Amino acid sequence: MKLYNKALAVLGLTLVTASITACGSKDNDDTPKDVTTDVSNTATNEDNKKDEKIGLSSIKYDIDKEFYYSDYNDRVKDKGYKIFDKKDDIVFDNISYEELIYLLESKGNHLILFGGSWCGNTQASIGYINELANLYGIDTIYNFDFRIDGDLRNTHIRETNGSTQNGATYNYLYGELVSKYLPNLTDWVEYKTDSQSALTYTDSKGVDITVAKAQVPFLFLYNKDNTVNNSNTSSSSSKYPIVYGFEEMVNRDEKGVYTAEYNEDYTIKSKTYITDEYKNRLKGIFEYIKANNITLANYTYSDYIKESFNDKAGTQLFEASEKVNINTVSYRELKWLLEQEGDSIILLGGSWCGNTRAIINIVNDYAIKNDVIVYIYDTKIDSGISKSKFGYTIDLNTRATGFNLVNLYTDLIENYLTNIVTLYDKEDGLAGHKIDYIDKEGKIVSVAKAQVPYLLAYNKDAKDSLGLSTPIRAYYEEMLTLSDNRLDYVYKKENYDRYSNATKEVFKAYAKGAGINIEDIIARETV
Repeated sequence: MKLYNKALAVLGLTLVTASITACGSKDNDDTPKDVTTDVSNTATNEDNKKDEKIGLSSIKYDIDKEFYYSDYNDRVKDKGYKIFDKKDDIVFDNISYEELIYLLESKGNHLILFGGSWCGNTQASIGYINELANLYGIDTIYNFDFRIDGDLRNTHIRETNGSTQNGATYNYLYGELVSKYLPNLTDWVEYKTDSQSALTYTDSKGVDITVAKAQVPFLFLYNKDNTVNNSNTSSSSSKYPIVYGFEEMVNRDEKGVYTAEYNEDYTIKSKTYITDEYKNRLKGIFEYIKANNITLANYTYSDYIKESFNDKAGTQLFEASEKVNINTVSYRELKWLLEQEGDSIILLGGSWCGNTRAIINIVNDYAIKNDVIVYIYDTKIDSGISKSKFGYTIDLNTRATGFNLVNLYTDLIENYLTNIVTLYDKEDGLAGHKIDYIDKEGKIVSVAKAQVPYLLAYNKDAKDSLGLSTPIRAYYEEMLTLSDNRLDYVYKKENYDRYSNATKEVFKAYAKGAGINIEDIIARETV
């Protein structure tokens, strides 16, 4: 491979590329767009230097441990108990929908938890699950939440056909999960396929399908190649990827775990405390793993990034042994991150997007070289996997006017990324290209529409020289491709240099607050 080094310059110029494929509301938009580099927003407030020294994108910062400790404990702060006493022993990895699918397609044994901090039953059990995991030497449990925003029922994809909740529109994400990957779920849950509480969804061919409905929390041991039925049911399934499952709804207060008897108005009439009994039942799944000498496989963020980007690109963007410093974050985890003190680097984009695929190696090269983590958030609630793998045609992008969960995007812009500037804002571009939504007062509100990839350095407390809030310290937005016969080919030398230089400036804006220096990468081969 031919390598070259080039002195990197601070950019302040306007650049135009032809036939740019933009990842906006449509996957393929070949309308030429003006591309502007603007990395001048790096002013800081000297009074904030203490906070800015906290590097949220440092490789020493474990976002999952920090997030779970804070998120769950905050949820129960008025209930008289604490879920997690220590951050260091938290074993949960927060995963996205697409990560879950790739995980379920991978080899080996995996321990997975369905549930979220919004759920009182999950709050009651997750601390004990964590305690037992540590006791049995298990360091990773993958956690997926069926509520896309990690909070409201309106975003719940585990709603059956006929539900008025917005998330029900996309309940096929749950349905396909069960049909394709968890066919023996009915053996382990209360709401079996033939029960009134089962979930019915409409598949990509228009056929209504009914599947078992897992309540949360649901903890299970998974192996896609398992052939043994370990449940106490006479299963009609021919596959048994759920090796062992545990589903039990309990509550918790300062005295411990309890079941309740309720009055007609759903207030608690009486409580029966069952902490020890519950922990013994929960222990069953861990005892099974121990008794059968089961080794759990390790599926990492790095594995997912490499597999998803290589898969969608149809080429080897990442080598199998290549290090990756790009971590995915869910919507709730991203909002939590944006509320923390300190600096971070965030990439809006996804493996479905050809423009993100074009630049992902450049961003990762800088992250690796400088021991920095870049957090990637995908505005598509399924990262495009229902189209690429399941045959559905709907584009589940929250970054689009008319999408019934558009508030997931608009809330980010209005409450966190308040000084965002996008290519669509430029007067010489597609001026007025915004995302519209209806607010609580019934008024139509417009917000900026970022294309992806959109790379930014963020600090919620940052201010410019006039004292105005500028949480986005620096950003870069340009659409390049992997098509070597186009002018916007990422490895065309001038394109690569431009994107690499701009990426460095974003990293430098992060570094200024985090108190580190940014080193140049070794450039990849260009033409």
